[in-house]
Amino acid sequence: MPLPWIQSSPAWLATQQAQGRPAVRFGDIPLDWTEFRLTFRQTVDVLHRFGALDAAETERLKALGREGHALEVIVRRLVYGDVRPTKPSRSEKRRRLA
Repeated sequence: MPLPWIQSSPAWLATQQAQGRPAVRFGDIPLDWTEFRLTFRQTVDVLHRFGALDAAETERLKALGREGHALEVIVRRLVYGDVRPTKPSRSEKRRRLA
């Protein structure tokens, strides 16, 4: 997925570094969400091919990648801290296997 060049002033970068803040913020990256969704679906395919995802997980994730702006909303919420991903509990893992 191609990313454009991001230009920041040296003074701003120095301030960010001195304050321990990131030099690139997520909002500064102009992502092409169509390309992002395609890359996401392709990554899901690779993970499934190598056994990291089962068929049901693969289909759910592919559907998410095809649903308009749903993936964008989830990614932004994760980046900005609105959602904390959690590991599935043992009972949830058992339900998935059933």
